[in-house]
Amino acid sequence: MAESRPRTELGPSARNYRRVMWLVVAVSLPLFAFILAGLKGLVPREPAVAATPVLFACLAYAAWMGWRAHQQTLADRERAGSRAMILVIAAQLKTQDESTLRQMATKKGPAGAAAAWVLKGRGERHSAGFQPHLPPTEA
Repeated sequence: MAESRPRTELGPSARNYRRVMWLVVAVSLPLFAFILAGLKGLVPREPAVAATPVLFACLAYAAWMGWRAHQQTLADRERAGSRAMILVIAAQLKTQDESTLRQMATKKGPAGAAAAWVLKGRGERHSAGFQPHLPPTEA
């Protein structure tokens, strides 16, 4: 048996799209049963045939909501990956001097964001009176 992919956690907006999708599917199920009953002659045929476009509209809307949930999940995953990449780059940039970091911070992309993040952290430490721990010197 093939391994299934692990389910990823949905963000709040993707979860809302998914809820709406299943709600619309749940609404379309009785409509589908009504159409089948009309085809079998259990209910008048004309209303059942008239309900067919409504069923297709519900299913199309549910498919659209599912697609939107998928797109939102991909965007959330991309944002999380971008944050992780910025953190890794920032860890590498912490040893750079301020002029290099300022130059990098003017550029767009993850490296610029990481440089700006490191500069902001240094500014907060200096304004709070942070004293780095230095090893004792021999006199």
